Amino acid sequence: MALVSALQENRKHARVSAHFLFRLYRACLTIGARQPVLLAALDLKEADLRDPVAQFDSDTVPILCQTSCRELGGRDATMEIGRLLVPTGFSDKGYTAIFERNFGDALAASLAALEAGAGETLCCFKRTKDSHRLIWNRKAGYADEYVRIVFSNLIAFGESMAAGQFPTVKAACFAHEKPDGCGDHIHGEGIRAPIPCHFGQPASYLEYHPQLMGLPNPLSNRSILTFDLHEEYAGTGTPEILSLPRLMYRYLLPLLDKNGLSLDCAAETFGIAERSLRRKLVMENTSFRQILEQVRRDACRLYFLEGRRSLSEIATKLGYSELSAFTRAYSAWHGHPPSRDMGAVSAFAA
Repeated sequence: MALVSALQENRKHARVSAHFLFRLYRACLTIGARQPVLLAALDLKEADLRDPVAQFDSDTVPILCQTSCRELGGRDATMEIGRLLVPTGFSDKGYTAIFERNFGDALAASLAALEAGAGETLCCFKRTKDSHRLIWNRKAGYADEYVRIVFSNLIAFGESMAAGQFPTVKAACFAHEKPDGCGDHIHGEGIRAPIPCHFGQPASYLEYHPQLMGLPNPLSNRSILTFDLHEEYAGTGTPEILSLPRLMYRYLLPLLDKNGLSLDCAAETFGIAERSLRRKLVMENTSFRQILEQVRRDACRLYFLEGRRSLSEIATKLGYSELSAFTRAYSAWHGHPPSRDMGAVSAFAA
């Protein structure tokens, strides 16, 4: 009982970043939960979740998960929600982790980019006699849903990086008891074989296959990793320490391929009138449209460096509704259509 009370007390002080909560919220929408129901359960507005430097009480995570499961008729969808948090493009912080030198570096970078603990160390790697383990920090006091979301996300990330070439996780172990409606295995697109789940264990951890962490990553790309797109906030991470154009850049980056990208939404998130925001940007010799174009140009450069997507996919990831709109924008940036530079990384040296 003393341990339970201590964990509950810790949870009162545990925090989650807006970056993580917003992605979690979008994942819940994807599986079919209704927007008004989710926001009412959180007692927040969507603009609150878009704030790039906000933090929220950690109980917002189980609230979102439990509300979504009720929306789905009681089906446990926590692991499914976690898999949907895997970043799929450069507008998702953490996507560059897939280009690290080896599997272990990529996994560690992906875990850090989740920002699930808002500064709290949630997991640590430990080498055992015949494998690696990623062990959950029970002292952090986060709800059980946290563990399954993060573990499911890391499993899906690893499997996507392996691209079916080799298995990654041997087993997933959880210190808490098996939730109602939860299966005994983790299934999912790209997973070579169902991964056994064991509940009621002494600790929560993922058991990785031997030698996996040191495997070289065929996707490794140092040009992408050194590109300064996802630099951390300076100092304490408050909006005042960033210039308004840089703060706007940070705001737009994770929203490129999402709905609701507008000066209106940005003004609501920043808590100032649209007219005032527009005037402040003019005083900085820029505009919402100019900053959006810069974000798109930077992300476009990275997609060309990645070299794995069609022009149509890149257009969608950059937030263009049609390939023709992307082609016109690209031609305005470089004086020629994107097809000329497809696969030619040298075009982006400048």
